[in-house]
Amino acid sequence: MHDWDAVKGVKRDRYQVRDKYHFLKKLAFDMHVRQVRSEPWENLVKLATSKVGELQTTNDAENFVSELVQNNNVLLQDQNGKWGLGHLQYQEYLTALEAKDNPRVQLAKYLKHGWWSSVLEMYADMTRDITVLVEHTIKSDTSAKLQEDVILLEQLADLLQRAPNTEQDAKAFVWKAIEMFNSVDRSFQQYDDNDLLRGVGRPR
Repeated sequence: MHDWDAVKGVKRDRYQVRDKYHFLKKLAFDMHVRQVRSEPWENLVKLATSKVGELQTTNDAENFVSELVQNNNVLLQDQNGKWGLGHLQYQEYLTALEAKDNPRVQLAKYLKHGWWSSVLEMYADMTRDITVLVEHTIKSDTSAKLQEDVILLEQLADLLQRAPNTEQDAKAFVWKAIEMFNSVDRSFQQYDDNDLLRGVGRPR
């Protein structure tokens, strides 16, 4: 955030790095939830006013956001005149960082959304532990229904590969559910379509 100035031996920034990271994480998460890549300037100022306690006035917020543009080159203007983080990966990274640092964020509801796949992978890489994600997934739906959702189970299994510190109970739930699904699938494969239509081989 301030590396260029530090190398050159100049000090231009008025606002703290921690406040800037706090704001950028909130901005990235808010935009990602709404599936947008940029915002009108006034939206950035409004968000800064509400999320950064040091900013007491709209003028303070204007200066804060302007510093991110002019001094730090973090916020970029697109061809429509709106402002964002430039590359999508920056937005995804900061969104994952917000999920990691903010216990109120629940990513479980985004598991089956392709727009969130990179965020979830980055989150798993950052935390090395997706116990909370598995628990929220179970709570958001019945275990029985979850065990029938092979896409969701496979996503959780892929994330577990990135998160070796996940608690054993959470790992066991996912692997057991996958094994149960595979067992049912194998039982169907023993019969042809006509048998299945007549109800032969239906798993109990």
